[in-house]
Amino acid sequence: MKITKTLPAFKDYIWGGTKLKTNFHKDSDLAVVAESWELAAHKDGTS
Repeated sequence: MKITKTLPAFKDYIWGGTKLKTNFHKDSDLAVVAESWELAAHKDGTS
């Protein structure tokens, strides 16, 4: 079976903050992160 590595898709909605970046060590260029889609196959953000 082939291993596929993915990268999360970050969302910066109005309710976002910095806890995902600081508490869970998520590496994102966004100033605030509201959601981190770890595994998704969605038209608005594949990971």
